[in-house]
Amino acid sequence: MNLTNFTLFFCFIGSTGNEVGKVKYISYFQIFSGGQNGISKDLREMDEEQFKQMFELLREKTNDWNEIKPEILKENPQFLFCFRILLCLSQSDLAKLMKVDKQWIRHFEACRQGFKKSTNFQRCISVLNRLLVNNGISMERSLEFLIENQKARQKNLIKFPPREVKFKRIFEMTEDDFVQQFEFLRKKTKDFTEFDPNILVINPELFATFRVITNMSIPEFSKKIEKDSWRIRRWESFKERMMPDSAIGVMKRIEKVFVDNKLLGNVSLETALENFSRFSFFEPDELEIKKILERESIGFEIHSDILGKKRLLNVDFSIPSS
Repeated sequence: MNLTNFTLFFCFIGSTGNEVGKVKYISYFQIFSGGQNGISKDLREMDEEQFKQMFELLREKTNDWNEIKPEILKENPQFLFCFRILLCLSQSDLAKLMKVDKQWIRHFEACRQGFKKSTNFQRCISVLNRLLVNNGISMERSLEFLIENQKARQKNLIKFPPREVKFKRIFEMTEDDFVQQFEFLRKKTKDFTEFDPNILVINPELFATFRVITNMSIPEFSKKIEKDSWRIRRWESFKERMMPDSAIGVMKRIEKVFVDNKLLGNVSLETALENFSRFSFFEPDELEIKKILERESIGFEIHSDILGKKRLLNVDFSIPSS
């Protein structure tokens, strides 16, 4: 199946022509800093070999990961990106730990200016050094995180098409809302006979409709399509868009579920409505917690992200502090 109407921008790094070696990788990073022939390179686009060179360079500059001196970041502001990757932190995680806006992190990682005029510079150094001691550094873990980070950055550069319809989340739906969503999906799939991945890229909320039709809870559906439950929740709530390449595999598995359950071209609105009447966005224990919070008039947010000591955590319920 082909995906259409998506624009993806890539940034390519040209070869420096240097061999790998201690003297050479220092030269390589001078090129990254724009110090040779005025060439400007972007550390955010490192490949595996370049990452290993950077790892050894910064290991030496920090005296085997003992101290990040201010001069290191002043030399090249993009080293902030390198340290963030080495510490396996997202921009949001680091920004919250530093008590700055994420834009501040993004600004220096893009090398738009140096740190000379920043009032947050000393705090940045202090936080990085504290994390360096607490978290430790692993080349394998950091390289894996770099690859994940680059995939996420690529995702942010995709121009997703606008949603055709803005659907409600399943726990907000009335029966009429569900019928509207069902008929929309029936039309898009040609009476549930054609499973175009573009459907989920444009409207990932339709995951919920597929689940109701197949009469599966999120954990059950998660096993069938081989995706984590928390990610399905984010798609259904439109908190996250689905990448086109992921949509291809996911839609093939959904089609297999329909085939295995003899639903291909054989979906009844009446049966789907019966399923919907028994359906809940919440697991039984979550529903009990929800009822308690509502009874006590305690404000809460559902399936939100909160900052843990070292990373963001996705929790079922969070109670805002204010």
